[in-house]
Amino acid sequence: MKPEFIILCCALSFLLHGTVTCQNKIGMRMGITKSWRIITEAESDIYRSYRNEKETILTKPDFQINYYRKLNKNVSAAIGIGYSDIGYQIKRPLIDPCFSGVSCGYKIEIDRYRFIYLRVPVKLSASFFKRRILFEAGVSALFPTAKRHSWILRKKENKFIDQKIAKVTPLDINGGIQSSIDINIGYRFSPNKDIDIRLVVETSMLTDRYENRHIADNIYSIGMFAGQDKSTKERLVNMGLALEVLFDMN
Repeated sequence: MKPEFIILCCALSFLLHGTVTCQNKIGMRMGITKSWRIITEAESDIYRSYRNEKETILTKPDFQINYYRKLNKNVSAAIGIGYSDIGYQIKRPLIDPCFSGVSCGYKIEIDRYRFIYLRVPVKLSASFFKRRILFEAGVSALFPTAKRHSWILRKKENKFIDQKIAKVTPLDINGGIQSSIDINIGYRFSPNKDIDIRLVVETSMLTDRYENRHIADNIYSIGMFAGQDKSTKERLVNMGLALEVLFDMN
């Protein structure tokens, strides 16, 4: 059985097995996630090194709502639902801007690969050192809502106002439903007995590897890699900083 289906079964059991005497909380978490990919296998070490040099981290917002059930004084179990927008990009100068009427007048092109998921996390949250320090560990099921490549043109490298999205292409890569391993650490404080505020450093790694044939066949199809075997296996890794506010439901 695939890990994501085990996650969903655990989440469903968690919801249906509750008792009204438990101390329950609802948490709203919002943050910023930086994501990148790790090439775990490559037929060409030169191709791997070149991609690692040219491709950069993508920073996007992350939203999540969590339901916490207290198991004892220091440990809670939680499930949630959230939105994740992860991926990476390649930014480079246009060598011949007017080779096409679309790009004429622009100086920078960006190829952006985005994987947008509906996230269902299941985790344990433990507090230490007078319940100030948090440690969270769990897994998530990731349901894809969009996977796409965007070709973006800019007149200046870091100016978003002067950019335009020239083309958007759906991607048939990175499979269907995914799963991730999640490990977070944070700091918590309570202004009163009904509210918790948490600042959390989040990390997650997708368990499934994939091959980005679009980037091999389109971005690196000419020049020094023409005719080479550009087969790879990749894995997405994410790190972020989030603020969460928990409210007592009892």
